[in-house]
Amino acid sequence: MQLAVIGQHLAVVATSVLIARMTYELTMSRRATVLAWLIAIGSTARPLQANWLLTEPLATACLSGCAWCWLQSSPTTRTLRAQLAAGVCLGVGILIRPALVAALPILLGAAVWRNITEDRRDTRRLWSAR
Repeated sequence: MQLAVIGQHLAVVATSVLIARMTYELTMSRRATVLAWLIAIGSTARPLQANWLLTEPLATACLSGCAWCWLQSSPTTRTLRAQLAAGVCLGVGILIRPALVAALPILLGAAVWRNITEDRRDTRRLWSAR
């Protein structure tokens, strides 16, 4: 039982680190990264929930891992490994907490949006080269 609680606390720490990394990758601002990290570690709900055997810390870590892997798969490189890792993280999160199935349409919508905007950029580059 103690090992499971320690694992949940490690999941809370991993989630805070992933939030800070994603914030830096999205904003490239150290101030925003520090602010996001302070908000993540200042949240009292997640560490308090990690003291009991609940699914919230693990599900949050899986969802954060999915988002981070998704950010690693840029539309220009199309890294299958990162996209598969995002799918595995979300799949494990759904097995832990079935309510995360609501993240599937958001993830698919983000994929479609990313493809549409990337196609537009390619079209603009093609027309500007002429």
